[in-house]
Amino acid sequence: MIGRRKSGKSCLSTSKKRTSHKQKHPVYEQLERRNLLTTFVVTTTDDIVAEDGLVSLREAVTAANTNATFSDVAAGSEDGDRIVFSPDIREQSIQLDEELQILDDLLIRGFEDADGNDTLLTADSNRLLNIDTNERVYIRDVNLSGGSSDAGGNVQVASDGNVISRVPR
Repeated sequence: MIGRRKSGKSCLSTSKKRTSHKQKHPVYEQLERRNLLTTFVVTTTDDIVAEDGLVSLREAVTAANTNATFSDVAAGSEDGDRIVFSPDIREQSIQLDEELQILDDLLIRGFEDADGNDTLLTADSNRLLNIDTNERVYIRDVNLSGGSSDAGGNVQVASDGNVISRVPR
């Protein structure tokens, strides 16, 4: 390489920058523990249990409760589960024939349309939900309508239960 000295005269330099041939080892950092929820997508408004290729709310809740495969639904997770609704049924109501019993940590996430209308769960003469767990249950963007019982109205919560819901406007 040709360079110039401070005096302005040129000089010939043969020095090369030495590079290290040491292998670089990646540095690993431990991340915080993450719990991945199993997500069930409800694809029918029918309150049924059948191997028909569709997932009802009742089938999804049962798989979440048992953490085992149930009907057309894969097994839930011990760390928690999430239920959402297919875009095809989001603006329809789900009529429950009998109460849904929730026995494990669960997030039920309904759908709120542009007009502020939430996913609607209805029942005629029975309770809608019986939440019998001391783990957290979240219910969001779901409007509970109708349903009754001698005790507990349309939702009954175990005395040590922890339910967090978003109240419709």
